[in-house]
This record gives sequence, structure tokens and C-alpha cells, in this order.
Amino acid sequence: MWVRLACAIGFQRLHLLRWRVHQRFELDKVVAPPSLPSALRAFERDFLSRAGFVPGARDWEV
Repeated sequence: MWVRLACAIGFQRLHLLRWRVHQRFELDKVVAPPSLPSALRAFERDFLSRAGFVPGARDWEV
């Protein structure tokens, strides 16, 4: 019985903690960081454009 009560209290505290974090993000209007694949694509696009790479062009077309 005590174990079940302790587990229930622990679960409730964890749920409340997650809810508070969620509310804080909502109130602060924090934007989630981009996913790793999209961040890598953005980095590659930026890096290649600075190097003068034209996406989709062939060597003889540049």
C-alpha cells in the first residue's frame, strides 16, 4: 500500500513538474530549437551559398 501511494505521489509530482515547464514555455513564447536534420540542411545551404555553389546547376552551366 505504501509503495502504491509513493508511486502515485511521485507520478503526480512528475506530471505537475512537466505541466509547469510546459506552461512556462507557453508564457515565455519560447520557440523550440530546430531539429538536427533541418539545422544541418540550413547550415549546408548557407555554407554552400557563401562558397558560390549554385544548387541544381551543372558544371558546364555555371
